[in-house]
Amino acid sequence: MNSVTLTILYFSLVGIQHFLSSRNNLLLGGIVPSIYIIYFLRIYLKEGISGFAVIFIILGFLFLLLLWYEGRSNLKERRKKELEKMKTIDMK
Repeated sequence: MNSVTLTILYFSLVGIQHFLSSRNNLLLGGIVPSIYIIYFLRIYLKEGISGFAVIFIILGFLFLLLLWYEGRSNLKERRKKELEKMKTIDMK
């Protein structure tokens, strides 16, 4: 794959991860990190991966988990704002 295709793929995965993480269902945000780990585990078992590449794989997984946490935080914030908005309307 050329670099443009890889860049588009990476940005789409980050976008999908952010979208799924900010949904009501907690487990949806775990889909992309799970596929990521399964994919690289399969490569590791079939072909082997150098120690240097393992560090980048772990960093990528941690980045996906960070996006998952950020999406959950955004969802909580949206719910809180919506609740405050509803309370304000009820007080009128």
